[in-house]
Amino acid sequence: MKKLLIATSAVVGLGLVSADFAAAQLETSFSGLVRVRYTDNNKDNNEGSLRTNRTQVNWSVKGTTDSGLTYGGQIRYRTADNNASFSVNKSNIFFGGGFGKVTLGNVDPAKDSVAAGVGKASAGAGGFNWGIGSSHGISAPNTTGNNGGSDRILYVSPSFNGLTVAADAYTDDDNTENDGGQRGMSAGVKYSGEFADGSFNVAAGLHRGNNDNTNNAKNEKGYGLGADMTFGPISVGANYMKMDNYDGVDTFEDQKHILVAAKYNFGPGSASISYGRGKAKNTKSVNTIILGVDYTVAPGWSVYADVARNSKDSSNNIKSNTSWLLGTNLSF
Repeated sequence: MKKLLIATSAVVGLGLVSADFAAAQLETSFSGLVRVRYTDNNKDNNEGSLRTNRTQVNWSVKGTTDSGLTYGGQIRYRTADNNASFSVNKSNIFFGGGFGKVTLGNVDPAKDSVAAGVGKASAGAGGFNWGIGSSHGISAPNTTGNNGGSDRILYVSPSFNGLTVAADAYTDDDNTENDGGQRGMSAGVKYSGEFADGSFNVAAGLHRGNNDNTNNAKNEKGYGLGADMTFGPISVGANYMKMDNYDGVDTFEDQKHILVAAKYNFGPGSASISYGRGKAKNTKSVNTIILGVDYTVAPGWSVYADVARNSKDSSNNIKSNTSWLLGTNLSF
């Protein structure tokens, strides 16, 4: 995503006050996204819908002190699913150096900061990551429960010969948290390497969450493994996940998901095929195949399409069906 960089010497109140910081210059970065989709899930003869699926504005600042310490922050506003109201989707402060990077505030979990898998091998709208796969009950590839941002403290290490580790912890006492309970943590590790004409990533992550017992919510836990490889124009990826009591709901007890994907890049475009198999306790497996394609028309402007076939699951009253979507993104 192309960013407009504006140098400024203004002192921003990030809660980190020192003579070192006051002397540093801040770099301001502004970016945005508009995403419009037409989706037809073909469930119970429902008609398709055209939506401004996402509008997003991101503002961030970054500076470096005289001693070499980096610091900054991010505020991201977002709407979703044709909602005209903007809300703050992320807001955080970070500082870092040779020891790594520490982020405070609303930020994605540690296990997602060092993830690998089918997200690197999915064209179109993103397959199971951000695409049509989520409508078939198969989770995003890089999650092990606790998906999305939350107020937490996150640490990500520097790379040690390709090895990166991350860990976070969060608490929430207002009984409104809906992404992993009232207290929890996640951790992840990733190894990245290169070879002739290619590169690879291997990652593992886990999550533990203690939910509010007064709401009869169960503690959740999960772990995941992921790997991806790119060689020339071809990328492949795979993930395995196991989750218990996702969002504290025992309906999602003992979920197991297997995802694989392969993508071919051709100039300004790419095409992929993805397969996912998901199963929860006392239910039959659900299988989904997704074909995706995308094309960059001009800098910042792309078009894409997904087609997905979902298997029948009589235990959850899910009928076999074919879904599809067409979309366009404008990013700046």
